[in-house]
This record gives sequence, C-alpha cells and structure tokens, in this order.
Amino acid sequence: MPMSKNIAQCLVCKANTDYLLTKDKYSLNQCSACHLVFVSPQPNKEIIANDLYSEESGYQGNKSKDLVGTIATEKQRQILSWLKTQNKGKLLDMGCSNGDFMWL
Repeated sequence: MPMSKNIAQCLVCKANTDYLLTKDKYSLNQCSACHLVFVSPQPNKEIIANDLYSEESGYQGNKSKDLVGTIATEKQRQILSWLKTQNKGKLLDMGCSNGDFMWL
C-alpha cells in the first residue's frame, strides 16, 4: 500500500516534520528538531505482519549474505550522496535487512 507525502508530527518529540524522500513506496519524514527519520503514516500491525514481513511476500528473500561486490541502487546512491553533504552526525540504520546499505 503506497504511502502519501504527508506532513506529520515527530513520533519522539512532537515537533513538525518535513517530507524527506520515498523509499519502496513509503514516504519518509524528518523531524525539524531531533532529526528522526520515520515512515509516515506508520503502517499498522496487520500491514506489517501480513503484507510487509509475511513469508508469502518474499520480503528480502533475494538479499545476498555475502556483501562483497555489492553495488548501490539508485535510491542508495541518492541517500549516500546526501549523507556526504552532512558535516557531522551519526547514522542508525533501523531495519537494516542484510546490512547492504551500511556496507556501502
């Protein structure tokens, strides 16, 4: 189910957020105060269990266990390019799958 580019309140500090990007049909917003990035709107438990992570969905079934030779996707290149413009900070990859993005 595609998510829309809506403006939401931060899940942690309740400040205003801005649309950041769309990944895999889900809109990601970033908090203007604490900089948390999150899916907005949040999928409910049924969507998570029955659609996103069900065995039938095949989610992540094509992911390699050996990351040597991993090539960035266009979306990953965009995010990595943006990260290079940041002067400082830390990155926490929540739901990092097989770790290919962190490897890159």
